[in-house]
Amino acid sequence: MLFRRLAFSVLVLGAGVPAFAADFPFEGSWKISKATVAPWEDPAHPMVTDHAERYLGKVVEITPDALKGPDLLGCGKTEITIEPLPYAGLFEGGLAADPKDPGGKYDEAKAIRLALELGFTAEPVPTLFQGCSEISLHKRDDKTLLFGMNNRIFTLEKQ
Repeated sequence: MLFRRLAFSVLVLGAGVPAFAADFPFEGSWKISKATVAPWEDPAHPMVTDHAERYLGKVVEITPDALKGPDLLGCGKTEITIEPLPYAGLFEGGLAADPKDPGGKYDEAKAIRLALELGFTAEPVPTLFQGCSEISLHKRDDKTLLFGMNNRIFTLEKQ
């Protein structure tokens, strides 16, 4: 159901922009600088992983046709698309979800509030999708990307 809502949001906002478009705002070196607990994590059942330690301080190189970096961000040559997402579609809908009922009703007002708290200032948000993993990169501003993984939000800073 979450995937259908996200797909619907993408269709409503328009078709994806090919990665080879004249303006490719994701290109460059990005350092993973921070990992915070995601608002969709259920505090009664926290996820314990070592992903923060494995990713912090690592650099991701992005070109219009490749990602080079650690683990799930180190795809090499891959298909890349950029699509606009509403705040409620960020992090696979996690900002709008209820941690105690992830498959339940979406709360768009909550998604807007959380997106603003994360520093997003305008929607739709340009989002990079790549063909080698489920990680998507959300462009907060010209110097910052965010992605979600295992109940964490990771911040990447332009180098």
